Amino acid sequence: MMCIVVTGAQGKDTWDGHRSVEVLGFHRDQQKVNILFLLYLKNKKQDNHLLVLHPGNTGLEVVRFAGALPSHQDEVSSKMGQKNILESVYEDMFKFDYETAKCLQKKGLSPWDSRYGIDDPEEVIIWPAAEHPSDTSVCSGEKVVQDKTQFAPLSTWRIGPFRQVGWVLLAFKMWFCGDTFKKFVEEGMLFTVDGPWRLLSKIKHNFILPFERDTFGDWGKELGRFEDCLGFRQGGHDVIILKPPLADNVVVDMDGSNMITKAPTQPSPSGIADRYITANPGFKLSLSYSDQYVRKESAPGLGSLGDMESIDD
Repeated sequence: MMCIVVTGAQGKDTWDGHRSVEVLGFHRDQQKVNILFLLYLKNKKQDNHLLVLHPGNTGLEVVRFAGALPSHQDEVSSKMGQKNILESVYEDMFKFDYETAKCLQKKGLSPWDSRYGIDDPEEVIIWPAAEHPSDTSVCSGEKVVQDKTQFAPLSTWRIGPFRQVGWVLLAFKMWFCGDTFKKFVEEGMLFTVDGPWRLLSKIKHNFILPFERDTFGDWGKELGRFEDCLGFRQGGHDVIILKPPLADNVVVDMDGSNMITKAPTQPSPSGIADRYITANPGFKLSLSYSDQYVRKESAPGLGSLGDMESIDD
């Protein structure tokens, strides 16, 4: 149940979703999950906004960065003296120019991890822009429960304004704890990271329809705003699971996962995290705190390739 659903506040057609990168750190002793998202999109309308949804009662804070890709909050807390995880995977895609404070995309990356050259590199807008440091409207809660120890079916935010048309790179950190952690991670033998299409269905049937009708109407209306969401099929979804010493060791059940596979390019240093990729917004990545719950391990990286090969581009 850990992923986001993204759409445009003025309609999905005002955005093109290219790549969504999610980095997760699990902490059972603290009953908390720390998440960093990096989104690469094309804004097609001036002064545009994004709507973002995450299941459960979740916090969100936009990350300002320049000159290098941002670090996950667990990397910051561990004070790693090396290239961060996002840079180790995606650094060669972007060129940051300190003199002009601009960023260019140097290489493209297919959903299945093939890099390719770009004849005419395009400028990428790092958002929020450095020239607007006093922007107070970068993120506002649309429907959030303030007490983060309590459970809620979902949390939503409005992010913006995105003033310029063009390619946009933005990052935000998220976290959940308390009752949301118990419901998403502790209650079952397996827990999942789900693509946006699967996520919408699970929220509706697991956490909204069982409520009383008057409560369902309120939460259901909010969920309905995201039914026409960005799929990020052009560039895909990346899911990166942090390993010790940054976070707890969780086991990936590839036989219980669908439409996602282990990536050829892994973060460095080796063993610090595991990276998975997909082009399908209906993916599921199954995880567990103990390998006793995980079914017989697949050949490395296979997952459900039969399903993946049948996906229409």
